[in-house]
Amino acid sequence: MTLKKLLSTTVITCSMLMPVFGQAADLFGDDEEQINLTLEVKGIRSDEGTVMLQLFDSEDAFNDAKGDKAMATYIARASEDGLTVTIHDLKKGVYAVTLIHDENGNGQLDWKGQSPSEGYAYSRGAGKYSLPDFEDASISLLRRSRNISLDLVYH
Repeated sequence: MTLKKLLSTTVITCSMLMPVFGQAADLFGDDEEQINLTLEVKGIRSDEGTVMLQLFDSEDAFNDAKGDKAMATYIARASEDGLTVTIHDLKKGVYAVTLIHDENGNGQLDWKGQSPSEGYAYSRGAGKYSLPDFEDASISLLRRSRNISLDLVYH
């Protein structure tokens, strides 16, 4: 899979963690506990277009170049002041987040030669210079809600 194909779909990935022993669940709280993930998006270079964020629930979905295996897709109006998006009621698991700043509103990440001409980001700052794998971009949600910051990259 090429960097261009994956970046063109903006990815957020999830794969569930399963406790190996019965007592392990007690360490992390109730298995049915719902968790909120708040994403603070920074570095948006203009108010033009939208910011698109996708959430996936498996490594397979994360690696899907089309993005049609997304668990959820969120689209918000771009703002130079930044954005805050909260995803409610997630189950415990490991998630990876990506987003694009679709400045011209065509629903995809545009390219100029071999580099994206619009902004993109992955959780944990992964993928700034090469295609990240699921592990590099993953964040754990085990018991409580979590806030993360995503800084858009422009080339």
